[in-house]
Amino acid sequence: MSTQSVCGAFIAVSVWVCGFGVSAVAADDSVVAFFPRTVIYPGDVIAESAIVDQKIRVLPGRAADAYPGRNDIVGKISRRTLMRGQPITTASLREKDAVMQGRTYTLIYQTLGLTVRGTGVPLQSVGAGEMVRVRNPDTGNIIVARAKADGTLVVEGP
Repeated sequence: MSTQSVCGAFIAVSVWVCGFGVSAVAADDSVVAFFPRTVIYPGDVIAESAIVDQKIRVLPGRAADAYPGRNDIVGKISRRTLMRGQPITTASLREKDAVMQGRTYTLIYQTLGLTVRGTGVPLQSVGAGEMVRVRNPDTGNIIVARAKADGTLVVEGP
């Protein structure tokens, strides 16, 4: 078994295609993989025109690393540099940030019919559904809140 990095070509019986275990024997294990047209840098938003698809054969268990469709990739953010000819894996991309570090957002705390609203400044950028440490600009206290897709920060209480 050869383990050299080869993109788009099959050598001998099996090779690794830039992170995907590829087999030239099993025709039923084919998946459509997506590749960057040019180099995509960390933090770049993936555009429709920036990707191409190609059918490749993968070893059993490796198909989970591939995105099922083009719409699952477009609009996401690159976590690392994506080189032309290397497949885009699920670990390579992330969702857009719902809140950005250093900006002021609405902070909400709800419990038993009581709702408290205030402002908070996240200490890091995160996507929707992720927990983030938030500084209250009035008191300087640091609390933990969950970012929502609409840009609000929800403090989850007991």
